[in-house]
Order: sequence, then C-alpha cells, then structure tokens
Amino acid sequence: MRRPLAQATGIVSLPPSQVRHRLIDLLSGPHVKLSGDGATLAFEGAWWYRGEYTLLPCEQGTQVTYHVYNVATRARWLVPLVNRLYIGFAAATRKGFTETLRSLTR
Repeated sequence: MRRPLAQATGIVSLPPSQVRHRLIDLLSGPHVKLSGDGATLAFEGAWWYRGEYTLLPCEQGTQVTYHVYNVATRARWLVPLVNRLYIGFAAATRKGFTETLRSLTR
C-alpha cells in the first residue's frame, strides 16, 4: 500500500453526495478524477503531486480524509526529501485542508 506524504481528516455536516458535488465544483479542472464508487476524488498537479479526498458517511454528515501522494516518475526519491526539508509542509497541508472544509459549508 502507498504511504501518504501527508494526511488530514475532518467532518463536514453535509451528506456525502453534497460534499462530493461541492468538492468537484471547488477542484474542477482537467486533472480531477472520480473513483469508480464515487467515494474518492483525486487530482494531480506539478510533476509529483496527487491529492485524494475520501468521503465516508458518519453520524455528523461526512468524514473527509485527504491524502497527499508522491506520483513522480522521475527523481521520485527527491520528493520525500524536499518535503521533509520544507518544515511547514505538513502544517500547510492541514491549513489548506481546513480551509477547503470551511468552503464546503458556505
């Protein structure tokens, strides 16, 4: 199994179908791909980045989990090294995720 470079989890007080549609609108672009079951939204950027949002129903609405993966085909070893040297990578990922969750409920 792939190990994410970063991850975050939060709750949105909307059903998964609404969260999915709002995420699609928010992330829309040529690189957004839906999984076969619709529970995962994925997008890729730059030369190494893949972000995946997994949506699971829960009592409060939807549990949203975000994973960042290294999908580099060249110099793959460089990505984890650079992200470890970028001291604020994990914090920046969590902050961006929190802002995304807030925007889903507006």
